Amino acid sequence: MRPRLAHTQYSYARMLLTRNQPGDQEQAATLLDQALATAQELGMEGLIEKIQGLGVRGRGSVEEQSARPVNNTLPVIEKVHSPTPNPQPPAPSIFRRDGEYWTVSFENVECRLKDSRGLHYLSQLLLHPHHEFSALDLVNLGAAPPNTPSPRRTADMLATRASVTTGGDAGELLDPQAKAAYQHRLKELREELEEAREFNDPGRVEKLEEESEFLLQELSRAVGLGGRRRKAGSAAERARLNVTVTLKSTIARITKHHCALGHHLTQTIKTGTFCSYAPSPALAVQWQVE
Repeated sequence: MRPRLAHTQYSYARMLLTRNQPGDQEQAATLLDQALATAQELGMEGLIEKIQGLGVRGRGSVEEQSARPVNNTLPVIEKVHSPTPNPQPPAPSIFRRDGEYWTVSFENVECRLKDSRGLHYLSQLLLHPHHEFSALDLVNLGAAPPNTPSPRRTADMLATRASVTTGGDAGELLDPQAKAAYQHRLKELREELEEAREFNDPGRVEKLEEESEFLLQELSRAVGLGGRRRKAGSAAERARLNVTVTLKSTIARITKHHCALGHHLTQTIKTGTFCSYAPSPALAVQWQVE
């Protein structure tokens, strides 16, 4: 649990430094101090290098604080020079399908995940940063048979053609599978909220509460008076709902195996009628998608 908390503190501090709003630097410095102390105690060399690579640190020891002039506005942020004269470049980030499993590597941590529709969606988004795919195109991709082309070839096909949508009644607003997935995700969110509150992580609490509210609203919209199931206005709307819950559930599953990657995807994957992988320049990652 302590290693996972240290990684979470590091990832959240990176986000605060990138956002750079009033108070963010002070909170980021505190989080980095805590993560560094844990990493040094547990011998987590990789995390120590990442923290030092950010080039900032917090207020330091009590003796150091007493020797500095008083400053009531912002924390003291100092440059830390890397002890390595020629640092090695980071290992490439990988999102590769190997039969029934996907091999995922991010920030020098690797994991394997059972194949799912959501991972196919993610592979297309990661392969084309900042390109908007319609949710309907992603649904059609997820319905393809197992022997579909490679993610790169499939993404190229989707990126060069327009979606064809049809009007009229598209059936139930939420099909039984999507409704069950929403309810399952809500149960997971309740558990994750308890953990985030226990760790006193207000940023994560806010994100989890927003996702919970979204799912509750969608479930409410899908059920009318007397429990009658409402109909969707179009195929595009139904695709938007299904892709949104699938991507959020997939990212939650990834987070359980790879906390840093889950946090990165939560920040950068945009869902809706059009979906995209939209990292800021500070969070940009070069992905090898196969």
